Amino acid sequence: MIQTVESLLRTAEAFLGGISDHPLVPIIGSHVPEYMEAENITFLAEAMEYVMEKREITDVHIDEDLI
Repeated sequence: MIQTVESLLRTAEAFLGGISDHPLVPIIGSHVPEYMEAENITFLAEAMEYVMEKREITDVHIDEDLI
């Protein structure tokens, strides 16, 4: 039972956040919170055995015609 609750909390942490339209609202604002980013990276490493590397380029401009 303890593992089930722990798993449920980790899943919620990976997906709850960024559900608001307003970017300045803490935790649920329209941005990816740091805890959510960290939990998804941890999931990829543990469950999928995929280790993401930190990128030096953080600002990428994509032509709207390509979307």
